[in-house]
Amino acid sequence: MTAIVVEDLVKRYGGFTAVQDVSFTAAAGEVTALLGPNGAGKTTTIEVLEGFQAPTAGAVRVLGTDPPTHYLDEAQRLASRVVVLADGRVAADASPDKLRAMGGAPVIRYRLPAGAPDLPVGLAGHVADGELTLPSADVTADLAQLTGWAHDNHVDLTGLEVGSPSLEDAYLALTSEEGALSHG
Repeated sequence: MTAIVVEDLVKRYGGFTAVQDVSFTAAAGEVTALLGPNGAGKTTTIEVLEGFQAPTAGAVRVLGTDPPTHYLDEAQRLASRVVVLADGRVAADASPDKLRAMGGAPVIRYRLPAGAPDLPVGLAGHVADGELTLPSADVTADLAQLTGWAHDNHVDLTGLEVGSPSLEDAYLALTSEEGALSHG
């Protein structure tokens, strides 16, 4: 099975071409070394394979998909294990679900309908771009407040979600100075 496919890869930074028409494959389980002098395009090629850089032209496939490497939603969907580094140390090493649990309290999420009346003070401070995102230490009490508001104002709560923090929430908690110290 082919694990890595690079076909006619080109990467330009403005007028500078860092990689020009590079093609190679690597089989699953094969150790492939990428060698060359400084400035040969090794780092740029690896960054494209990792998903940190987009190719200017050509095609790159890693395990049959376009490289995602650093987007948290891709990590949540594809990874069975996530290692988070902060300040040069391992801040966490866990499955995405366990990592999400390290992100703190459960989260109540609700997109407010256009023209909805103001939320109660305890909830209104957690609205950004029309969406309530409330880390909740007491889900039952916070939901009672939200459902009471919705009932009194005839607002439909379709789309309301209660769940674990997102992988992004966990990542931010773990890589903040305080989070890295408490989890690392």
